[in-house]
Amino acid sequence: MPLYIREKDVDSLLTMEEAIEQVRRGFEIQAEDGVISLPRSRLKSGKGTLNIMPAAIDGVGLSGLKVYYGNRNGASFVVVLFSVEDTRPVCIVEAGRLGQLRTGAASGIMTDMMARKDAAVLACVGTGYQAETQVEAISLVRDIDTVLVSGTSAAKAADFARRLSEKHGVNAEPADSSAAMGRFDILVTATDSRTPVIQDGSIPEDCHINAIGSNHVESAELETSTFCSAKNIVVDSREQALMESGDVVKAVRSGGIREDYLNEAWQLFAGNASPNPDATTDRTIFKSLGIGMEDLVTARYVYEKAVKSGLGQQL
Repeated sequence: MPLYIREKDVDSLLTMEEAIEQVRRGFEIQAEDGVISLPRSRLKSGKGTLNIMPAAIDGVGLSGLKVYYGNRNGASFVVVLFSVEDTRPVCIVEAGRLGQLRTGAASGIMTDMMARKDAAVLACVGTGYQAETQVEAISLVRDIDTVLVSGTSAAKAADFARRLSEKHGVNAEPADSSAAMGRFDILVTATDSRTPVIQDGSIPEDCHINAIGSNHVESAELETSTFCSAKNIVVDSREQALMESGDVVKAVRSGGIREDYLNEAWQLFAGNASPNPDATTDRTIFKSLGIGMEDLVTARYVYEKAVKSGLGQQL
């Protein structure tokens, strides 16, 4: 019978350090051609959208998918894992917290591989639940001494900065706006904005950027000039980025970058990522959309820990 693992159990079973370790291993397996991860498919109905993200990973004996339904009232997420031996479902994992952690983990990994080693100032545009794990993960891979926070209001930015300082022990400070952030080494955009949230001229030319918010083709968090000028552009799935990312699609349509300038994250582990030959800055960009592989490797880890610790409910 499958094991049902609830959000509270996920929170107790998976740390950010462990999420980074598992997602990193997933990219390594993908670099060895051991992962099949299909782009997100969306089934839209009159009241909301059903989203499906399937994947299979060689050598771990599991295949599965993340599925979630969302509308104006919110969204609910689960990951379902199947045994490739007897075909039966082995677990269902509630995946709101799981998704928050694996998204932060992916940015932490890409920051570790792409940002300057001496990067110390992190700017975060966005104050939602995904923004917090971005700061947490990046602080684990770089010695961050200051976090500058910009939100949709000064009150939200101040409250988020206070929570970051109290919970994660970082020196977080609110900024009046993204334009007022000044000098920073790493930038996170974690918003649901349909239009760019920071001007190209406000971003240092040697900055690493994690753009994690927009996953609809009509939305973009960065200006097209920011994308086209970067020396290295990484996505977790090129096919998915060209379907879902307004940032990527607008840059390609502008003629500023070609599709083959987009590296997939696993290519950094395989050592065959290529720089943008038309780059005019030293910026690097990770445009994160999330792929099923990231959900499967973290869900599998949670499942194995739950079995050992006796957590979860047998169905």
